[in-house]
Amino acid sequence: MRLAALALLSVVVLTAAGCQQPSSSVPTATTEVDHAAEARKAFERQDWGAAAPHFRLALEKSPGDLSLHYGLAICASWLDIRDEAMREFQWVVDHAAARSEEARVRPARGRRRRQGREGR
Repeated sequence: MRLAALALLSVVVLTAAGCQQPSSSVPTATTEVDHAAEARKAFERQDWGAAAPHFRLALEKSPGDLSLHYGLAICASWLDIRDEAMREFQWVVDHAAARSEEARVRPARGRRRRQGREGR
């Protein structure tokens, strides 16, 4: 009986020792997510709910990137997050070149809404 118990203990100890060896197939470095790229992919699919958080995270790294603010503004607009949409559209208008599409889009949308209300 003692011999069987000793043999079993040896197997358990050897198995545990084998499990302590580092695995060579596990990558040591984690890959960082490119939030700007992920935002643009989701944006192209018109998945506003997935794109918006990626735009926000991308803006943490690139706070002056006009295209990220513009993308977030559009996503927030579709998601009916009005405060964020207005803030982001205003940022875009304030920072875009005067004749760029980004600078012209938001004021044009505002004029259409006002004209629609006045025509009622």
